[in-house]
Amino acid sequence: MGYKIAAASSDGQQVDRHFGHADTFYITEVLDDGTYFFLEKRIVESPCQHGNHDSGIMQKMIEKN
Repeated sequence: MGYKIAAASSDGQQVDRHFGHADTFYITEVLDDGTYFFLEKRIVESPCQHGNHDSGIMQKMIEKN
């Protein structure tokens, strides 16, 4: 069945961003046999704006992806 992992990163090397603050995600797919591969770099609009969550942005991102 496998699964996908979204890593929030500022530079594509380190997993160093809070999901709510991130504007870039690196998506990796892991297969049942343990192999994995990079799928895409996804740029999004961050729903967390200095401690306030914008539900409109959140809904927009859910519908987009």
